[in-house]
Amino acid sequence: MTRHGDSDYDALMRSGLYDSLVRDRLLVAHREEHTSRRNIPGTRLLVPTQLDFISQPYEWCFSQLKDAALLTLQIQQRALAHGLSLKDASAFNVQFSEGRPVFIDTLSFERAADRPWIAYEQYCRHFLAPLLLMQSKSPMMAKMLGVNLDGIPLDVASRMLGLSSYFNLGTLLHIHLHARAQKHGSRGSSAGVSGSSAQLRIVESLRAVTENIRLSGGHSEWSDYPAHMEHYGHLAVTFKLSFVRRLLERSTPGLVYDLGGNTGTYSRLAVEHCNRCVLYEADPLCVEEVYTKEKARGSGSILPLVMDITNPTPAVGLNLTERRGVFDRPKGALVLALALVHHLRLTHNIPFRLIAETLARFGRTLIVEYVEPDDPMANQLLPRERPIPDDYSLDAFLAAFAPYFRLLEQASIPGMRRRLMVFECLH
Repeated sequence: MTRHGDSDYDALMRSGLYDSLVRDRLLVAHREEHTSRRNIPGTRLLVPTQLDFISQPYEWCFSQLKDAALLTLQIQQRALAHGLSLKDASAFNVQFSEGRPVFIDTLSFERAADRPWIAYEQYCRHFLAPLLLMQSKSPMMAKMLGVNLDGIPLDVASRMLGLSSYFNLGTLLHIHLHARAQKHGSRGSSAGVSGSSAQLRIVESLRAVTENIRLSGGHSEWSDYPAHMEHYGHLAVTFKLSFVRRLLERSTPGLVYDLGGNTGTYSRLAVEHCNRCVLYEADPLCVEEVYTKEKARGSGSILPLVMDITNPTPAVGLNLTERRGVFDRPKGALVLALALVHHLRLTHNIPFRLIAETLARFGRTLIVEYVEPDDPMANQLLPRERPIPDDYSLDAFLAAFAPYFRLLEQASIPGMRRRLMVFECLH
């Protein structure tokens, strides 16, 4: 922090707001170090409490983005009560720690001024527009934040939401009229509204609109999958759970990745053994289910994220370093790839060698469920009229994994043409 931010920072620290937000676990704490940089006297270095995992808004499910939005408004409301205001309302200013959203940008605070809320438009782009689109179009619409790093343009959101959304007062005010005001050179529908009391009314309006956005009830093929596993008998399910539990019991607790983790059966097993677990799942409704259940339990050990292993979260932004990708994250002590590899090989036609190379980038120890070509599910996963590939065999699978992993143990799942294998990464 340079001298230009000194007065706002000092106002934050004197106001009591910082202590209040940190105490309530709404803002990350920091320590202050004095340093001299580029010969600028008085430069200060703020070192925030380090989070163990950084996710991106375009990996969040609907409820995660909504909770991050409501946190931002809550902080702005409390800031106004202390004579301060947020100058940023970016979704990237929020992370998830211990199962709850936390604000991470201490320098987003400034002294309140007699003007409209400067971050109003950014809030609408980063939170309101994607939430409305997730509600009305698809839970996958948050992915738009990955290619629009400063949020979804309001004119784009306005067109996508369609005519029926004009009958919703909040959407009309904060999206449609806001977009029209931008087009005519105004800063939005709050352009003529100044002062802290007026800013508070905008925040209260945004809160009411945001709280009323709800994801319509629905299920997908994969969110219903655990309830319709006819191909798994009771003995097979019990054996699979016991196999994974035994490995967890003899392993040192650490970070676990559950790839294609569905609704979190094995993620919950992992955290029972003192592990932190990141669940990656392509279906946003599965991630929604895991997040809402963990939130209801008051548990923060599982972080579910929306990500397709065939199209993993990339590094994006300036020099491809501004927002880091999935392989810039910590390696896991254990990686679960249960009922995943056959989907990658058969549905997506990804060679075993490339699957092995990808899985090796996630962690040190790997549990894979291998599905034989004559398993009943194998043919169901193939696109119409495409035969089982000639190289889909156990020998080809093991040969492809050999350059990346050492096989430690394996066991057949009773009553099924499947086996569980434990590998150790070689690199």
